[in-house]
Amino acid sequence: MSRGCVATSLKKFNWLRNFLMEVASYKIKTTDMTSNRVKRNIFFALSIIGIAVTAARIFDLAMGEGEWWQPVSSAAIFACCFKFYLDYRRAVKAGILFGKIPH
Repeated sequence: MSRGCVATSLKKFNWLRNFLMEVASYKIKTTDMTSNRVKRNIFFALSIIGIAVTAARIFDLAMGEGEWWQPVSSAAIFACCFKFYLDYRRAVKAGILFGKIPH
């Protein structure tokens, strides 16, 4: 490939480089943009999934296929998700739709 061809290729994609540099310079705060109502719904869905996973791990342990730490760890993850759900639920009921929530 000749130097002229490389220079032409770089000029063609200069706009892309400038665009990517501009996008990379933005500082996006996702925690400020997501409402507490959306976070509450996400943690509610994760809690439902956590119940199903914990039940499956307990069933596997009862059948002799699992180990003791599997239902314990899934129950701990479920408990954390459910606690966050309850915190965001209280905040939404109190009218705090954006920002930090009291724990």
